[in-house]
Amino acid sequence: MAPSAVFDTDQIKDKARKDLLYLLEGVPGKKNLVIEKALAGPIGIFVKFSTLQDYGVDKVFLLENGNADVSQQNVVFIARGECAKHAQSIADDSFSDLYLRKDPTPTYILARALMLVQQKHGLFPRITGKGDNAKKLADLLARMRQELIAGEDTSEGNKLGLTPSTTIESLIVIDREVDYATPLLTQLTYEGLIDETVGIANNQADVDSSVVGAAPQPAPGSSKTVGAAQAQGKKRKIALDSSDKLYHQLRDTNFAIVGTLLNKVARRLKTDYESRHGTKSTAELRDFVNKLPGYQAEQQSLKIHTGLAEEIMRHTRTEQFSRLLEVQQNLAAGADPSSQHEAIEELIARDAPISEVLRILCLESCIAGGIKPRELENFKKMILQAYGYQHILTLDALEKLQLLLSRTSPMATMIPISSTLRLIVDEVNEHDPNDIAYKQYLASITRGGSANNTASVATGGPSQGWKGFEEAIKHVRGQTFDEVQKGEDKAVKARALLTGSGEKKTVFVVLLGGITSTEIAALRFIAKKEEGETTPRGGTTELHSKSSLGGNIHLKPESARDSMASSMNTDLDDASSALSSISSISTSPNGFETGSKESTNGAFMLGRHHQTYNVRPKASIPTDISIAEYARQCISAAESSRLNPYSMHPEEHAMLRHHLTHQQVTIYLNIRNGILRLWTRNPIIGVMRDEAVGCARDPRWFDVASLCHEWLVRRGYINYGCLEHRQPIVDKRKHRTGKRKRKTIAVIGAGMSGLGCARQIEGLISEYQSRFQEMDEDPPHVIVIEGRDRIGGRVYSRAFDTKPSYPTLSYGSRHTAEMGGMIITGFDRGNPLNIIVRGQLALPYHALRPDTTIYDATGKPVDNNRDQYAEKLFNYILDRVSEYKFKQPVSPTVDGDKDLLDSGRESTVEGFKTIAEVEDSPEPVLSGSKNNSRKSSKAPSPATEVQLIPVASDRLTGRAHLELGVPAVHTAAYKAREIGWLLRPGVGIENDLDLENAVNSKYATLGSVFDEAIRQYTRIVDFTPLDLRLINWHVANLEYSNAITCNKLSLGGWDLDAGNEWEGKHTMVVGGYQQVPRGLLKSPQPLNVRRSSKVKTVVYDPDTSASASKIHCEDGSIIEADYIVSSIPLGVLKRQSIDFQPPLPEWKTGAIQRIGYGVLNKVVLVYSEAFWDESRDIFGTLRNPQDRFSLDQTHYFSQRGRFFQWFNCSKTTGLPTLLALMAGDAAFETEKADDGAIVAEATSVLKTVFGPHVPMPLEAVVTRWGLDEFSRGSYSYTGPNFQPQDYEVMARPIGNLFFAGEHTCGTHPATVHGAYISGLRAASEVLDAMIGPIKIPEPLVLPKDSASKRKSEVLQSAKDPRETRLEAYQIEMWNEILPKFGDRPWKPENKYANPYHMYSKDNWNEAKRRCEEGRRPGKGKPIQNEVKKMAAKMWKEASEEEKKPYNQRANEQKAAHAAAMAEFAVKSAAWDTEVAAFKAQYEKEHPFTPGPEEASDTPTRKQRRAKLVSGYAEASSDVEI
Repeated sequence: MAPSAVFDTDQIKDKARKDLLYLLEGVPGKKNLVIEKALAGPIGIFVKFSTLQDYGVDKVFLLENGNADVSQQNVVFIARGECAKHAQSIADDSFSDLYLRKDPTPTYILARALMLVQQKHGLFPRITGKGDNAKKLADLLARMRQELIAGEDTSEGNKLGLTPSTTIESLIVIDREVDYATPLLTQLTYEGLIDETVGIANNQADVDSSVVGAAPQPAPGSSKTVGAAQAQGKKRKIALDSSDKLYHQLRDTNFAIVGTLLNKVARRLKTDYESRHGTKSTAELRDFVNKLPGYQAEQQSLKIHTGLAEEIMRHTRTEQFSRLLEVQQNLAAGADPSSQHEAIEELIARDAPISEVLRILCLESCIAGGIKPRELENFKKMILQAYGYQHILTLDALEKLQLLLSRTSPMATMIPISSTLRLIVDEVNEHDPNDIAYKQYLASITRGGSANNTASVATGGPSQGWKGFEEAIKHVRGQTFDEVQKGEDKAVKARALLTGSGEKKTVFVVLLGGITSTEIAALRFIAKKEEGETTPRGGTTELHSKSSLGGNIHLKPESARDSMASSMNTDLDDASSALSSISSISTSPNGFETGSKESTNGAFMLGRHHQTYNVRPKASIPTDISIAEYARQCISAAESSRLNPYSMHPEEHAMLRHHLTHQQVTIYLNIRNGILRLWTRNPIIGVMRDEAVGCARDPRWFDVASLCHEWLVRRGYINYGCLEHRQPIVDKRKHRTGKRKRKTIAVIGAGMSGLGCARQIEGLISEYQSRFQEMDEDPPHVIVIEGRDRIGGRVYSRAFDTKPSYPTLSYGSRHTAEMGGMIITGFDRGNPLNIIVRGQLALPYHALRPDTTIYDATGKPVDNNRDQYAEKLFNYILDRVSEYKFKQPVSPTVDGDKDLLDSGRESTVEGFKTIAEVEDSPEPVLSGSKNNSRKSSKAPSPATEVQLIPVASDRLTGRAHLELGVPAVHTAAYKAREIGWLLRPGVGIENDLDLENAVNSKYATLGSVFDEAIRQYTRIVDFTPLDLRLINWHVANLEYSNAITCNKLSLGGWDLDAGNEWEGKHTMVVGGYQQVPRGLLKSPQPLNVRRSSKVKTVVYDPDTSASASKIHCEDGSIIEADYIVSSIPLGVLKRQSIDFQPPLPEWKTGAIQRIGYGVLNKVVLVYSEAFWDESRDIFGTLRNPQDRFSLDQTHYFSQRGRFFQWFNCSKTTGLPTLLALMAGDAAFETEKADDGAIVAEATSVLKTVFGPHVPMPLEAVVTRWGLDEFSRGSYSYTGPNFQPQDYEVMARPIGNLFFAGEHTCGTHPATVHGAYISGLRAASEVLDAMIGPIKIPEPLVLPKDSASKRKSEVLQSAKDPRETRLEAYQIEMWNEILPKFGDRPWKPENKYANPYHMYSKDNWNEAKRRCEEGRRPGKGKPIQNEVKKMAAKMWKEASEEEKKPYNQRANEQKAAHAAAMAEFAVKSAAWDTEVAAFKAQYEKEHPFTPGPEEASDTPTRKQRRAKLVSGYAEASSDVEI
């Protein structure tokens, strides 16, 4: 008989039905049937109860119910065998069998079923697969085939069944462990979400009747299905299979369009019903009546699915579902996993189902290659504390299944195939999708087509296996195979004659371990696209319709639509409907910025030239330290270089967005951070290009490393300051004879910005000397023009006339007073002065201690608690004012993989789409969202936006300490009470400040609004004059940091630079801060500086038309220049003391006027001996208003900044010295006062504090910066009319005129380091103008197949043969040890819980309630950080009695852990002793012998010693180098 030419899944059902009925037929007479509950559903798929009745079945019972009627003579039990006592069947738990219990039974049963298909239809011509279990299945099929050949009749007819099929294309077998990520993602098809919401089992769902309506009464004589008993209570059983035509259309569609499709069906039904009114004949009426049952059935189906859709929408609209889906999408899109951890912690805190929490953690582990060990341990502890310690077994099972792994696990390095293929598709038409993301590889590997476009498959083309996917599957776990089955030629020809040569063939797709609804939908999609060519038929051992993590193992899906038949094949011929579709946007990212069409901003230029490099990969990566230590040094170097080690700088983003993918960003950041490491380890010598290229680990990335080096050099992140530049080799043969052009660069001003700019330009000219040679120019020369007779500008260390009687400072140091810049505000986190002061000039410095004593006007120290109350109230008012500050735009950037960067590893997946392609694509659509709207994170309102808010004051610098939070969440009265103030009688916590009128005033400033807040607070609390003096002392400190009174500070921009502060201790340079500009002047070679050259006129070229540019000085000298850099102080620009020709444009002069320029003055007093506390570096003094009992805030205005802060400068000057600050209004009064009067007032203040014996100073110096004609003030501030972009406008060049100075640095204004950074920026701009922008080769990253072209250019080192043999020897030894002794005893987990953590968990809701108390309207719910702080406050204030039970519990757990550790110590010691003895005996009996090719002196890895590299770190005390 000719074999069947067409495969039909009904054949499987028919065989299963015939086998069951044959068994029942063997039991004559009536019989009762007792079925195991788990088998009732699968049996019901292929046989109906009415059929069983025909074979004598009277009643059917479920075995587990225990109510079986055994009075019947014949009772037939259908249950699983003895193995059921230990493992569940393949039908519903094959995943656990295969991957947890390592039971090969499901593989064997599936192989047997596939063998039956081969016997009936012929051999699979090709078997392609991936994964270890998949390979086992293929081997089983080959073995069964050989067994069949060995045992069968060798006649021609029987041989026909073992020849390649002409109706089957191939068999694809994929192990589930190849892609764990897909089942863990939420299935956003209609069928998938039904299962997520109500659950599907055996093509049926139990749904509440209130959702889908009551079940219709069955017609008389209708048959029942096994397992479909009448619903009890309110539950109704709904059939979900292809018999329901509407469900057949909807099941595979993205849920986003289900509502639209249901509306279409409803409208069509309404039209069909209304058509009865138009019937004109009996025939038409009869036709309508005949169709009426179908209409009624369709209407009932519509009602059911409308109810289900509404139920799903209620589920998907919950905050928890949205949060879970958002985290899943971000992880799938490749976002930094650490950025999602706060959301996961919040889910745990909100008691989300443990299955969902574990689902996300497993997804992160699968996609990101494991979770960082410390973070994984934290999550495990949180889960056990939140959900119970019984879940230790759950976590253990997940680890055994390799679903939840640490980064350090060897298996974590294997990558799921979903991470290596294009998982995110940005542009999909939900109604007519043409892409199903990475699942298209199923079709492509069978037809040899492209993964990205199924339509490109060649008709009738031969299968090409994994062709085109070699790179994608190379790093995926498990074996890869592609086998071809052949038969005898005569048998093959006979089969072809019998079966014909039909074009339509079948592809069998088997997913061992389970398949999801979305994957089935993807296969149906392929079948639709391939209709007429190849028909995919999906097979699986289990249907993962829902990734539930419940039960003992917490991995068993709650729905399984499988039987012997369905576990082998799923009918995929249903894909012909036009409505069948699937959206790949179900896993689209939601964090990408859309609509951004940003191109490179002119600072970069594309080129085709690729350079050659005489360097090997990894040449600059040390081999004597671990990769983890190397990564730590790289991260530290980036943090010390003003760059985020985990993110691209906005300019890097603009430069590389068209050349790199998101996945490649991590590789780039590793290279960039490595280059920065080379710089920070030795900043005396610049980093050369070849050194930077050696940071790349692959020759393909050499161009990227070279480009990164050039960007870092040009922008002043490396090779800056006082360093020796290694002169590049210049080809003298290219020099032309005769005179060549040489440009001139003039820098006006020899302050920190001017000297920094000039020194940087000199370095850049040296770095790019060859570029000038190519332009046939001599390197430009730089000239600095300074009006004073000294350098340093507002960094001025004036020498004392007084000298100590014996040396108090190191040799060569001067005894000076700091007239201007004085404090280095932290060396850490990127301050460039760290490199110059400590790394290059090695200057001694003194770390300031922030401890402060504030003395009242009476001379008595103020109570510290009282001071804290005032400071906290002051910061709360600033917090309230923060609501009105400018909102700065966020610059675009891209993050790398933090875990990979921390561990020094690189992503093995480089992605397909560039950053620009992802960012410029339309925003992805969230499946299932209402009205198919685009998903965008709803921008928080300004009232609830998390931002940096002031929490404390820096008493050394006057700046506010900030932390993330929501500004001013509580009412003024509540906050005052919380701080410790007593409220006035009758004042409740609902009383608040009303600042709107003050804010909306035309003349609103920070000071006016602050004063109004103080006035309103007098109605809430009882202030005393001391309280107002303390509050105004903190106001004076704020005026010190801004060099102006608060009444002239911008309300919106007073803290524009918030968040840009450096870290580390504040320091002062011993011997004078002016040593820094002197170092820039003289090192490595002196700069050309013209002192005492006061500039009168600047003639510049506004449109770079090559017209002459000149600088006229008052002494008559003229300097011609091609480029001019102005570092003229803002105060001089405001006075218009210098004439610019042509005049500066309005946009520039507008910014000059709007940015303020303030005054801070100092009074320096030198004594013969100290009469103050020399252990303190600062102390404060309060000043009385004229009416010392006044409670009027305005009365404190003029006096609060007079001598309010004193610095003990004895350790930096070498003489007993005090320095007093004159801030705010007092600073301007100092300009007009006499020195004698000022010194007398200072002495009076000191006598009030230290007694009448305070002497007059030996020497006194008073500054008056406002009168200095070369500065006209101290530093800039944001004036009342300030606009957010004014600092950027000030920095913008005009033609060949460039600008530098602290007033052009918006991130660090009013600082010495800000001035220096502006000089680096101006130098970069000048270089760009001279030699052009950075050139970017194309392609920047060479394709992987071209890497071999560069391998010949680098040296490849072979692996040490001795080390290889040693590793093999150790493996052999351990293979003997483990079976004999087992694993070493595991160290007990430390279950000791912090009593505070236990208290916090128990009182979380109370802490949250307290945070909600006194909350201002519109401030939203408390954020997690607020609740944590409140819980900590509650614990701190709790009595010992309240803490006692938590301490006891903690002690009990600690004692239990100690006992477990003691037991572990005994067992591990015994194990170590036994194993050591065995190893010694093994080595004696099986000695290691080196091979003849091995060098005897080759060192092993263990013999290598890590080199200790010394750096320059900040010490805790005074430092002198």
